[in-house]
Parts: sequence; C-alpha cells; structure tokens
Amino acid sequence: MDFQPTEDQKDLRAGVRDLLAGRYGRDALRASVDSGVSVDRALWRELGGAGFFALRLPESEGGVGLGLPEAVLVFEEAGRALVPGPLVATHLAAGVVPGAAAGTAVVSAFDLGGPLVAHLGDADAVLGASGVPAGEPVRSVDPLTPLHRVAVAGDSSAYREVGALLTAALQLGSALRTVELAVRYAGEREQFGQPIGAFQAVKHLCARMLVR
Repeated sequence: MDFQPTEDQKDLRAGVRDLLAGRYGRDALRASVDSGVSVDRALWRELGGAGFFALRLPESEGGVGLGLPEAVLVFEEAGRALVPGPLVATHLAAGVVPGAAAGTAVVSAFDLGGPLVAHLGDADAVLGASGVPAGEPVRSVDPLTPLHRVAVAGDSSAYREVGALLTAALQLGSALRTVELAVRYAGEREQFGQPIGAFQAVKHLCARMLVR
C-alpha cells in the first residue's frame, strides 16, 4: 500500500498553503492577537469559496467531493498557518447547517459532549444544539480560542472521530511549522564561526522534535 500523497493531493496542499500565506500570514496573525478577534468573517467566506468547508461534501450537494485524506492535508496546512476559529466544527457542519459549506456561517461544537464550547461568541450555530446556548466565559491559554461554559451539554458524538482526526491534523501542522522554524534558525544562528545546526547536540534536539 502506497501512503505517499498523490500529485493531486500535493497540488491541493500547495494551493492551500499559498492561499493561507497570502491571506493569513504573520502580520495578519499578529493583528488578530492584538485585536482579540478570533474569527475573521471575510477570511471565513474566502475559505468557504475555496471549498475548505465543503471539501468532503458530495458534488451533487455543491461540495468538492473529496475524501478524508484530502481533508487531513488541508487541515494540516491550516494548522501550519495557525488559522484561528472553529474550523473543524464548521467543516463537519457542511451540508447540515445552512451557510457552513460556503463559510457564511460560523459553527462551533461542544468539546467532547460539553460543557465547554470554543468560539461561542462568534458562532451562528453549535453542533448538537438547537440554536446558540448562552455561556459563561472561561479563561483560555490561547488568546485566539475563547472558551465558554454552557449550562446544558449537547451531543456531537456523531462527529467525534472525524473531528478528533482533523483536530490532530491541525496540531500536526503547527508542530511541523515549529520544527521548520527551529531548523531554519539552527542553520542561520552562528556560534564559534559556524551555524549552531552543525553541532551534534542541536541536531539531536531538532531530530527529536521531528520524531515527536
């Protein structure tokens, strides 16, 4: 069995990387942190127009008609760019919540069945709930992932496995970007007249990052 990406999958990944680099680069990320705006509605609509949320929706329903492997590659690139917002929940809601596929609606979800919901204040809908429940803000370690505690938990178990996989893809993308930055720095920073990446101890640190 061949686990290497196909040429079409490589092109898809490259296209998403270019889109995010041009639309959500370092300056845009920093502006989001400074402003406290976790969901950029204009970016959300652009992602919807590019098929990000409708990637696995059948073509007969207005989707792209691709599979879960392609979705993993796309979400890995979103994690690499640190795009904030309930990307996974909105993707899962495509074809279920009106506007989710096109990116005109922001959809959040209960965290493993509740009671925490991320991006509740920006959400137009919550998977597993009728309407958007009221919530109490909860302190989050990530300034771009606001959390709310709700009184009644919902049921999003039908989406849990795919949601967990796509969330892992986001985390993998951000981790790989961290490795890339560390390796690049090791090749640029010099000590004792040579790049620190030439030292065995630094090589081992970078290798262990990649393995993890």
